[in-house]
Parts: sequence; C-alpha cells; structure tokens
Amino acid sequence: MNPSFAGKDNGSNHEIHSALKTSEEIPWCKSLLDFLKEMAENNHLEEKWNNFLKSDKIFNKFASNIILAFDNNYNVQELKDISFREKRRSSEQLDELIKKCIQSLLESSKDSDRKKLQCFGYQLTRHRGETTMKALNLSTQKQYFLRKEWNDVRLMIGDELFCHIYKNYLIFERTSEGSLVQFAGKNIFEFLGVSKYQAAMDKSNLKVSKCCKYNIKNKDDHYINNINDVMWNNMKSRTRIFYCTQYNRNTQFFKKHLLMKDHNTLSAVDRAEKLFQDIFRFNRIRKDLKTNVVNILTHMVEKIKKFRFSYYLSKSCPLPENWVERKKVILSHLNDDRQAKAKYYEELFSYTIENKCVTQFLNEFFYHTLPKDFMTGKNRKSFQSKIKKYVGLNKHELIHKNLLLGKLDIKSIKWLGFKTSKKNYHYFDKENRFVLWRILRWIFEDVVVSLIRCFFYVTEQQKSYSETYYYRKNIWDIVMKYSIADLNRETLEEVPKEDMVKWKNELRFAPGKLRLIPKKTTFRPIMTFNKKIVDPEGKTSKMTTNTKLSYSHLMLKTLKNRMFKDPFGFAVFNYDDVMRKYEEFVLKWRQVDRPKLYFVTMDIEKCYDSVDREKLSQFLGTTQLLSPNFQIIKVQILKRNNNIVIDSQNFKKKKMRDYFRKKWQKIALEGDQYPSLFNVLENDQNELNAKKTLLVENQKRDPYKKKALLDPVIKICRHNYIEFNRKYYKQTKGIPQGLCVSSILSSFYYASLEENALGYLRKESMDANDPNITLLMRLTDDYLLITTKENNAILFIEKLINVSRQNKFKFNMKKLQTNFPLDPSKLNKYGMASVEDQNIAHDYIDWIGISIDMSTLALMPNINLRRKGILCTLNMNMQTKKASMWLKRKLKSFLMNNITRYFRKTITNREFSNKTLNKLYIAGAYKYMQCCIEYKDHFKTNTEIHPQLDKIICAIIYSVTRAFFKYLVCNIKDSIYDREHSRDFSIATLRHFIEIFSLKKNHFSGVVKILVAKEQKMLEEKDNACMTAIEN
Repeated sequence: MNPSFAGKDNGSNHEIHSALKTSEEIPWCKSLLDFLKEMAENNHLEEKWNNFLKSDKIFNKFASNIILAFDNNYNVQELKDISFREKRRSSEQLDELIKKCIQSLLESSKDSDRKKLQCFGYQLTRHRGETTMKALNLSTQKQYFLRKEWNDVRLMIGDELFCHIYKNYLIFERTSEGSLVQFAGKNIFEFLGVSKYQAAMDKSNLKVSKCCKYNIKNKDDHYINNINDVMWNNMKSRTRIFYCTQYNRNTQFFKKHLLMKDHNTLSAVDRAEKLFQDIFRFNRIRKDLKTNVVNILTHMVEKIKKFRFSYYLSKSCPLPENWVERKKVILSHLNDDRQAKAKYYEELFSYTIENKCVTQFLNEFFYHTLPKDFMTGKNRKSFQSKIKKYVGLNKHELIHKNLLLGKLDIKSIKWLGFKTSKKNYHYFDKENRFVLWRILRWIFEDVVVSLIRCFFYVTEQQKSYSETYYYRKNIWDIVMKYSIADLNRETLEEVPKEDMVKWKNELRFAPGKLRLIPKKTTFRPIMTFNKKIVDPEGKTSKMTTNTKLSYSHLMLKTLKNRMFKDPFGFAVFNYDDVMRKYEEFVLKWRQVDRPKLYFVTMDIEKCYDSVDREKLSQFLGTTQLLSPNFQIIKVQILKRNNNIVIDSQNFKKKKMRDYFRKKWQKIALEGDQYPSLFNVLENDQNELNAKKTLLVENQKRDPYKKKALLDPVIKICRHNYIEFNRKYYKQTKGIPQGLCVSSILSSFYYASLEENALGYLRKESMDANDPNITLLMRLTDDYLLITTKENNAILFIEKLINVSRQNKFKFNMKKLQTNFPLDPSKLNKYGMASVEDQNIAHDYIDWIGISIDMSTLALMPNINLRRKGILCTLNMNMQTKKASMWLKRKLKSFLMNNITRYFRKTITNREFSNKTLNKLYIAGAYKYMQCCIEYKDHFKTNTEIHPQLDKIICAIIYSVTRAFFKYLVCNIKDSIYDREHSRDFSIATLRHFIEIFSLKKNHFSGVVKILVAKEQKMLEEKDNACMTAIEN
C-alpha cells in the first residue's frame, strides 16, 4: 500500500480541514474509510472484513469522520512492511493493547514520542527495578479509543498495524459542525511554534540598512530584537482620548507631559533631549539630522509656554451663547428628578463640538508651536488633513503607518535634507522615513491625544454606534453633576475613600469605573471593571475584577444552558436562540392551519438596577439548575491568521504558522463526569462555539465546588464600589451592569419570577379547531409574546404588571405594543392615562431590531438606510499591505454577517427575503463605496496600480456577490433561493451598486461604466436564453 500524498490525492473526503491540506508539515492526510478501502483494493483485508466494510453503514459513517495524517518525520516504508505481513490478533482486550502502546511511547528515547497526546496524564514509575505506568489523572484520549468501532478497526487490520497507526499517526474525529478534535499523535499546535534556532536564523537573515534601525542606545534597543514589538512599527489605539473627565489645568497635559514638565528646573534644550530619547529610544542617527530634530523639539518647548490655550480654544470651539446665564439656570434644577430635567439633558447633549472646530484648535496649536519649516506647502496641507482625519475617526479606527506617511513629499522637507552618492541614497532615505514616522507618531499619539484629553470629553452616543462626539469640559462637568445627582437618588451612595479601600483589601476586588453615554433626554450609566486589582501591600496584579470572576462566569454559562434546555423561565440569550424558538413556533402555527395571532411586546425599565440582590442570592443558593461540582476544561483552538485567504487557483503549501494561529478557550462542565472533548462539542449547548476548526485538549481539568465559584459573584453583587470623577460610590440597588456575569444573573433573576407567574403559557393544544400555541421570549429586558388566544395575551400583561409591583420594578408602558385594543377600564391599572396612549401595531411589529409580518410571520431585519446611520457603524481601519484583500474582506462582512435565518423558507417568504436583500445591498454598497474612496485615495500617486483600481473594485463586487449567492443557495438550510435565480440575483445586485456609486460619479465614473456594461451584457444573455427557451 502506498499512501497518497496531500498534493496529489487527498482521497474522496473533501471535508478534511484546510490546516491539514495547506501545511508543509502535513504531507499526507486521509479519512480512515478511504484508508481501509485502499487496503481492501490492495487485498490487505480478509474477505469478511471487505464485506463488513461494504455493508455496515454505521461503521462507514464513523470511519468517514476519522481523519488520519502524518508529518514529515514519518517513515512510509514501515507502513508498507507491516501491510504485507500476516494479520495477527491477540486475545487481550483493546484496553490492554492501548496501555502497552502508551508505555512503549513513554519508554522511547525520543522526546517527541513522550510528548504525544496519547501520553498525556501518564508517567513511568520505577519500583524495585520494575518500570510501571502510572495514571496521574483520567485521560480522555485513552477513553476515546475504548469504543466498539475502534475495536472493529483493530480486528480488521491486526494488532501490529493498529498499534503502528495509534503510535505514529495524527488521529482526528470530525464533529457534526465540521471541527476536528485530535486524540492521538504529535500535538498539531506544536507546528505553530518556532524553535530558538529558527528564530535566530530568521533574525540573522534580516536585512537592516546601514544608516537606519541598527542605531541603538543599548543592545536591547536593537531593531532585530524589537521587530515584533508594537512600539516600533504600529500606532497605539485611540481609546485613550475617550471618557477623560478631568479638566483642571493642574492635571494631565499641563502637569505630566514632557513638553510642560520641569519647565522651572530644566532648560528648553535639556527637555528637548529628554523628548528625543523618549521618542526614538536610541542616539545614533546622523549628527545633522539629530541636531535638526532636537531643534524642532526645542522650538516646541519654547513656543508652547507662549501659546494662549484659552484664547484659541474659545476662538475655535466657543461655548454656547449666554453660557454663564444658561449654566445658572441649568444648575438651579440640579435636584429635580430625572424626568423634570429631561429638557436640560437634551440641551446639554446638543452642545457637541464639530470635528472641524476641534481640528482648527489643533491646527492653531501646531501652527504656533512647530517651526515654520517643519512642513511647508502641500506637506502642510497634507499634515492638517491627517489631523482632520484623526479627529473624525470612529471609536475603533486607527491611522496606520503607511497612511500617516502617505501623500508627504519627504524629499522637499528641508530639515531631512542630506548629500550623498547615488549608491548610498536609499540608506539615508530609509533613515529619513523612519525618523519622520517616529516624530509624526509622537505628535499624534502623544501630543494630539493629550490635548484632546485635556480640553474635551470624547464619547459615543446611544444608537450612534462608534461615531465620536466632542464636548467642552465645561459642558460635560454640568452633565456629570446632573447625572450623579440622579444616580445618588436611585442606585448610588457616596462613601469616603477609606471605606472603599477596606472593601478592596477584604474582598480583593478593584472598584469599577463609571462613564456616561448620552441619550436624547437622559443618560445611560456604564460601569467597567478593567482596573487591575491591588493587594494590601500595594502590589498590582495582572488580574481585574472581570478576570477574577472568569471561572464563575464559565459556571454561570452552564446555568444559562440549563435554563434554555429544561426550560426554566422564558429567557433567550442570543439571536440563534431567538431564531431557533421562533422557527419551532412557525412550524407549529402552520400545522394548525395558521390561525389568527395576538402579539405583545414589553420592556423592563432599568433592568439591571431593578434586580433584588437578596432574592437573587437566595435563588442562586437554592436552584437545582446549578450542579454542586464543576470542571474547568482548557482547549487549544486553531484560528486562521487575520488577512490570510488561501487562493485555491495559485495554491502553494506553506508553514502552518503562516496560515494559522493558536487560541486558548475554557468552558465549565457540570458534575463529576469526564466526557471527551468530542462529546462536549456534540452537545448543542456547548459554549466553545468552534465551527470548522481544529481543537486539542492536553491539560488537566480543574475541579471546583459550586460554592467556591458562587461566593465571589454574590459578594461583588452585594458590595460593589465604583469610582467616578475622583470620588467613590457604593451601589445600593441592583447589580453592576459591566460585570461579565451580570447578563446571566439578570436573566436568571427574571426567569425565576416568570416561572411562578407565567407557567400557564406552557400548556398547548394542537387541535386544529381550537389551537392553543404560544411563543414567549425575553432577550435581556425585551419581551415578545405571540399566541393564538387573546385571553393569554391579556393575562400575560396583567400578570407581568403584578409581578413588577410585587418585586419593585417597572415596565416602560410607552413601549407596550399590541395588535389588539386593551380594555379601557383597565388602562389606569396598566399605567396609561387614556386610550390614545395605546400603541397598537398594524401589519408589522418590531422587536429587538426585527420586523415581523403579523399575517405571515415572515421576518426582516431593521436596517437604518440613512447614509449617516449606515456609516456610523463603519470601522475602516484600512490595511495598506494587502489593500485589495482588505477591500474584499470588508464587502464580504457587509453582506454576509448574521443574515442566515432571514433567507430560510421555514420562517420567511420570497417577498421579505427580497426586501432584506435590498436593505443589505443599500447598506453594504454605501459602506463599500466609502472603503473604495479610502482605497483609491491610498493609490492616488501610484502610476502603476491607479489605472487598474476601477477594474479591481468591480472584480471584487463580482467575486463577493457570486460567493454570497452561493452561500445563500448551498450553505443555508431550506433556502428561499435556488440555482435558477442566479442571473436575476446578479442583475439586481449590479443595479444596487450602480445606483449607490452613481451618487459619486465624478469619483467612480469608471466603476459605473464597467458595472453598467456588465449589466447590459447579462440582460442580453437573459433575453437570448428566453428566446432559446421559447423556440424550443
């Protein structure tokens, strides 16, 4: 038998994971079924086993899901020799045979054999000269092979070949979701590692220019030692500009920044030298260039003392007219309740500073502090446009290195000038680019960020996603006073710092931080728990409050699964849960001949703040849904590297680490049982969320008691402290919203209340003459009820209102929505003043961003189709090295994220699917066009690529929309669309992109022409096909 190598023949199994097919380290991989069939074809199996292989469907299914592979160190000749020998089968049990195999691996002189997955959990011990194998803990790898199917394999191929495969091959089993779990062989993740020798070789092969990057202050600052250090080549995140509340002149920029620090004790030149060291970390750049850089910094240090911050801030970003009088009026209502202050919140939140005003202030600062020859002419305009872009970026966007240096004519910058021969020109040019990059990076990351933090409060707004808003600190100070006055009345109590320190030392938690998100007439308080925990001795650990609760969070995820599975309450936790339940209900409704339905949607007001902490603690302590024992399992998961797309046409095998990376993930398992990783993944409710990937478990499972994991959760809920504007507060009501466990705790609390009040809704009847079926779901604080009985709907509203009054929480009655009128005599009981307050839905009802057709139950996502609403969700982050791949990946994400369920026959129809497609195309085309503007702008000066950009943009549209249609047809179960819709689908797609790109025809005239020509060609083909069909 001659195993076929991966490049030539991978067998009939086309679902082998790409990590095995694309990696140089794995020359051969094949399913066990193909392996056995090849043995049968070569007459290496006995006749009865040939018949067994042909007839036993259960075994065939098992064997087709087992994947065998070996690495480059494997000797194929050994397999050939064993295959031709007589099949010998011993009388010993499979368990004993596997034990002998493991012991022989442990006794091997090769370190690689002793590290194989089969050996995990075992070690050799010597006693009185005898060597025995001892199990340190239960091995799931060994238990996995003690199955009837593997015993059949052993009987089929003989003990010797079975042991050979078990000891030398990489063995995987494929799960129902297409993932591969490894149980034997060298850990696949070892191929991702780099040996010290290889790392040294890689560094020695680096080409470092003579006048750049080898300039060092000491050996640790050598560029080769820091080539992967973010500090050297990447920009930092802009998140530092957000949520800075301090605006006192004695803090931040004016006290801590090196430009201002020690101005009384150090001369301007000395401070410039310190700045130079801080920016570059090394001394050895050419002498005249260093002198020029130090002179620039000295000029900044001297000029910044004379810069009139208040004048230029007032000039560029003025406060509202009559601000002093308005401030007095607004503060006079400080102690009113939140509802009475709604108009003042709305007024304060309207005082945003436009991006161009912030940009103008920053440009004024640099105009007066930087030397005039720092940037001149077009370079100055380009520098100012970069500041404008930086200010206008969305929350998670960055300016990358190439974009920061782009459009700058470096040769025309005088202070970077040099004289040299043509031979050495590129060395000096590289050095100039590196020095300019470091200075610009310092200006943006350090100076610009510090100035923004000092004078502005930067935040996002409710329902504006990642779009950034700037407020003057004077305005935001009033917002903070208003909000803390409301919070002190509702959920917080100010405490002295000593109380917080005592709590921190006793419970070993760090206080949370509070920030405010503006809403239209109020605010949303957000607590974050990312501060490092400090022990009583003052040492800062790497652990935060959320990381300390991570294992408790894993335990509570099992509670979430049990609530959904048993069922307990009516909580759903994500869109998959929602769609799964919704689809089940739609199928039942169709079975009983589509009777009339009654809809109700409700919303809990201040969901987290309304949780009764004592009742929650009691529910958690007494619930039978939590097992008394848990095990934490740690799993290695293979992930594809970002920006890597394997080209099937020009495929070339590479090192596995070039395509893939490793990620650790943990989950909690209930009870004392010890299921294999494969069995864990086959559970529908598992939390690994690992689809079509590779997984390995090779660490001991840690046991925990329920009480040990639950105690810290209860403590932090009962005693939570937060920091806000340098003051400390204790939470007096509800649970903290920003904790990793808060979502599950809140859902469990309301589920416990629902279980007693709404159990009657579980009684169902499928009688076609008098059907009684109900769907009730609550996602966090949003309820949706669909029922065939009007009485059920009315009783549901009444019971929930009674439950809320008994447990001291409220429903937002303005959001109560039904498709039937309520009894006018009960409106007062529901908290409504008159009949006009009723919100009666017609045709469609909206819930959590989904529109439901009340007559057909078809679904459609609510997508904001206004240009501003679409673009505020766009995070550009253009990657300049593989810009075309970035553009393609962006368009894919715009069209293909979280849309699967909207195109299934079981829960929607063609009309709604087409509407959904139209919305996706409009939103996707707007975002794609914005990315294309950035893409074309980047290559504007590239004479080779620029003429081809329109063709590339169009080619990406063709490629992605074809892939999108293929995904809709092939990957979605019960899809609305078939292959026959391909041409109509493509024409409709092109029309949407033509319409959107025509809005900027001056910028994309070439793109529009190409797309229109393509549309015309497809229409002609369609007409010809119709004519041919008529003639036939």
